[in-house]
Amino acid sequence: MKTALACAVRLASPADAPAVISLNEAALHGRWSSASIEWAIARGEVLVAENSLQVVGFAVLTVVAGEAELMLIATAKASRRTGVGSVLLDHCRDVAVAAGAGCIHLDV
Repeated sequence: MKTALACAVRLASPADAPAVISLNEAALHGRWSSASIEWAIARGEVLVAENSLQVVGFAVLTVVAGEAELMLIATAKASRRTGVGSVLLDHCRDVAVAAGAGCIHLDV
């Protein structure tokens, strides 16, 4: 088992789109189109996890009318089983609670 990696989670910017699209292809076999990911980034619905200034994971989270929905979550293959997914999930929970969501639905 790999040791836990330190990573920071932040809101994705348009500059992160290529890395998120690449992770979507590698980890999720292109579950979402590039255009859908770019649209979600523009709407402020994508969080990225970074380690040493490299995107190692992402999540797509929407919050509407007191409910959150985790649409996608993925980590880079080299970062799996290192805690990156847990950090992303914890951050999604924090964002949802801060936005007033009483629950999080999983659509992953």
